Amino acid sequence: MGQVAITHRGRQMQGKDTSGTPLQCWMSTLLPDWLSITDVLMPGTHDSGTFAIESHGCAAVDVASRTQNWDLVSQLMHGVRFLDLRVQSSGSIYHGSVRCNLQLTDVLAECAAFLQRHPQEFLLVRIKHESPSKRTANKVASLMSQCMASFPFWCGHDLPALAELRGKIFLLQQWEGKQLGLQWGSPLMHIQDAFWQASGARKWQTLKTHLASSLARPGHAQSVIHVHFASATSVPYQTPRSIARVVNPRLADYLNAGMRPKGIIVMDFPTVELCSLIVQCNHQLVQIAAERHALKIKSRRPSLTVATSTFSHQESLSSALSSFEMPGSILM
Repeated sequence: MGQVAITHRGRQMQGKDTSGTPLQCWMSTLLPDWLSITDVLMPGTHDSGTFAIESHGCAAVDVASRTQNWDLVSQLMHGVRFLDLRVQSSGSIYHGSVRCNLQLTDVLAECAAFLQRHPQEFLLVRIKHESPSKRTANKVASLMSQCMASFPFWCGHDLPALAELRGKIFLLQQWEGKQLGLQWGSPLMHIQDAFWQASGARKWQTLKTHLASSLARPGHAQSVIHVHFASATSVPYQTPRSIARVVNPRLADYLNAGMRPKGIIVMDFPTVELCSLIVQCNHQLVQIAAERHALKIKSRRPSLTVATSTFSHQESLSSALSSFEMPGSILM
């Protein structure tokens, strides 16, 4: 079977949040360069390639394994900026033992094309070696080394300001081998992925607790990036879709109530409205970060003591003061 299309070329998907921010370029619209990645809230998808699973007509495989309906381009155009990709040594995308009809290189090529069209955006991509073994570890490491040379990855091991990330793929690495990106689960990440849950209500309580740990507070800077998985299953009792039907509306209510967590919210079957709501949170998150940033600059500003006796004229004093360069405005 040939590869399925991962795009719908020519189709207009100009989604906007309710404040008028275009979802396909929300980062360029809302996020200043000085902002740390730890101060952003972004939509993400869990097992992002499962829109293309090979169920071979088996409803049970589809129900248990599919976590996304949107194709890759739809995800990106609707504001998703975190992708969760599981790859085997063949280079194919998988969800557990279920193959998605996608190759990792094709997905990365589409990501690169999106970033070329929207160069002020950036993506975080987790790449996990699915079903790892000693026999296949070297193959995956070799595949990833080739990908690093072919696609616009940002390969740092820290959490940078956004200016460094524009137009790039921030690699989150989960395979054995040479460290090429930020290790998934490193001390710089705080991850909640309680994926086996008896009910949507229980998953929501777990998610809400983790969201609370990342809430924006004036004057408080985050030193880690929070990853909040809203996804779960307990097949055959609960499926990814049945959990999402409970969790996603409660998440929307939580954000509509004014709660402003930071990090990545990784979802199954997100809606445009939910992605828009997550994006909107950044209006307030940037404002809170800007106030903290301004105080930080002020605290670092050197005091200027001038002995007026050293100046024979008032003009000389004015000239000295005017030459002292002050930080510019940080607000958009």
